[in-house]
Amino acid sequence: MTTLVTIVVLDMVSGFSRAAIQQRLSSKESWAGIGKKVMMFVVICLAAQVDRLLDANNVIRNATVIFYCVSESLSVLENVVAAGMPVPDVIRDALAQLLERKGKPPKE
Repeated sequence: MTTLVTIVVLDMVSGFSRAAIQQRLSSKESWAGIGKKVMMFVVICLAAQVDRLLDANNVIRNATVIFYCVSESLSVLENVVAAGMPVPDVIRDALAQLLERKGKPPKE
């Protein structure tokens, strides 16, 4: 869980930095992003309760946390690329492919 919290903070910092670099700071978008982060932790709490109910040894909670760790990490990378920071081509290409599969064009 500490890893997820760290990645969430990195995502928020990188997102804020990206918006500042692009001169597109928006309190409305910031609050929407914070709301999504809160809902992410609600889902994790729900997964933990389902684990308890099913006596699943934290398997469901851990899978949920791992899913969000990966998702938030991709968001950090997306922010870094969009802010114009150098990123190894292999990571940039993988991110572009993932965003293409999601139906999202890479943000500039």
